[in-house]
Amino acid sequence: MKIVFIKTLYENIKKKISLFQYVGEFLVFLFYIAALFLFAFSFYISREFDSPSAEQILFHFLMPLNGTGSEIVNSFLLNCMLVPFIIAIILFLFSYDYKNIFESNYFQYSILRIFSYLRKPFVKYRYLFVIFLLISSFVTANSFFGITGFVKYVYNKTEFSDFYEKNYIFLNNNTNIFPEKKQNLIVIYVESLESSFVSVDEGGLFESDLMPEINTLAKLNINFSHNDKIGGFKQLYGTSWTIAGLIASTCGIPLKLPFEKNLYDNKYRYFLPGANCLTDILAANDYNISFLLGSSKDFAGIDIFLKNHGQIPVKDFNYYKSVGKIDINYNRGKWGIEDNRLYALAKEELSDLSMNKQPFAFFMMTIDTHMSDEFLDKRICEKKNEREYKYIDVMRCASMQLDNFVNWIKKQKFYKDTTVVILGDHLSMNKKIFPEGKGRKILNIFINARKKPRFMKSRYFSHFDIYPSILVSMGANLDNKGIALGRSLFDKNQTLLEKYSARIMNAELIKRSKIYDCFIFNCLQL
Repeated sequence: MKIVFIKTLYENIKKKISLFQYVGEFLVFLFYIAALFLFAFSFYISREFDSPSAEQILFHFLMPLNGTGSEIVNSFLLNCMLVPFIIAIILFLFSYDYKNIFESNYFQYSILRIFSYLRKPFVKYRYLFVIFLLISSFVTANSFFGITGFVKYVYNKTEFSDFYEKNYIFLNNNTNIFPEKKQNLIVIYVESLESSFVSVDEGGLFESDLMPEINTLAKLNINFSHNDKIGGFKQLYGTSWTIAGLIASTCGIPLKLPFEKNLYDNKYRYFLPGANCLTDILAANDYNISFLLGSSKDFAGIDIFLKNHGQIPVKDFNYYKSVGKIDINYNRGKWGIEDNRLYALAKEELSDLSMNKQPFAFFMMTIDTHMSDEFLDKRICEKKNEREYKYIDVMRCASMQLDNFVNWIKKQKFYKDTTVVILGDHLSMNKKIFPEGKGRKILNIFINARKKPRFMKSRYFSHFDIYPSILVSMGANLDNKGIALGRSLFDKNQTLLEKYSARIMNAELIKRSKIYDCFIFNCLQL
């Protein structure tokens, strides 16, 4: 009986379905998968990263995934790959026209007959349904992360701008810009640190101050501000995620992707090799440089970037596991070392660096306030809000911990010869907690700078201006008061944002540049 049934079914399939039908049905199935993937990917990206730019998404797809938390990878595979695939199979089977195949009496009373009336409209109009699903998924994706940005990205590959030729300032690494007695440097990148977190009365966006300790640090030291209170700098194109923010504030340029070829091929050995960055200048001037990272150095190519720009050693989550500072089985979550432990390790590193007669430059990046994995350390901070407001408690905890660390630095012997810079890397990805339509800025604080600014309030500036400002805060002499696309905030020169506008700069930065191509392909000796 079974053999007869299978043979009958096979003959019917062979007889009734042409090659054209096979191709058509296969395309329908692929369109189901594509539409469902776009839906799933949109919600996934919104949940994990909250509306990233097209450039950011493309960058992370091109870069190696080493260092990405296993929970992030597993969540992506489950929610964006497996679930859409299963649903696509169900939809395809539900809307497929079986009547041309299953003519056997064995199917007269099958479950397929039970759903025949329910399936009829889907079977009859399934091609229109697929088209509707595709259009809906595209609209959804565009609303979540601006899928039209991919179209603009492709278009701008062919359009050149002379913005760099007009505004980029070159500096030779061998130029003697530092005083005879060199100042040490400590740069603390606090994940997603905004000036917006202070109260409205202080220049922020909240009724009460969410980071009172950091607010006090800003008041007592140098805080360049977009208003006359506590403020910060504007986020431009190519600066809106961690590695992009790091590059923008230390190289004075946005992070863009290579064009003619994928420079991240060849085992990812090169990262903007033609750019001239802060760590290049420090290394050329005999600074002992160290970089401490709470997450994995492999993620987004941070280790490759620092290796290309000064041969900087990076001590990260995996490094401290390998030397026994962190238990081999320790894993607090998706990313790495919690800030409390990271600051303890930073104290050890700074104590070691200060023992050397060389001037030192120490960089670190925290992680607790990362939106997709915000971490409240209950050993030192109390939870006060409901779960949906957890990020507020995390920010308050980060403020307290940063203040404690800065106070420790001030008590050390090396402090009198050290400039401390506190920066946010980019705007927080947790947009839900901010009032809509309000201008948000990234915080900056300069402590123990060698130079006093001409004016630090009501300035309009970006990541790019942090680069020369750090050098000048250390006592460096920049003859033309700027470097790269940045202008020193300690001097009275106009920044490019003050000269142009965010709209004009973004429109020019997204275009292709011959000079920027040389940063990528190292065709100029900068």
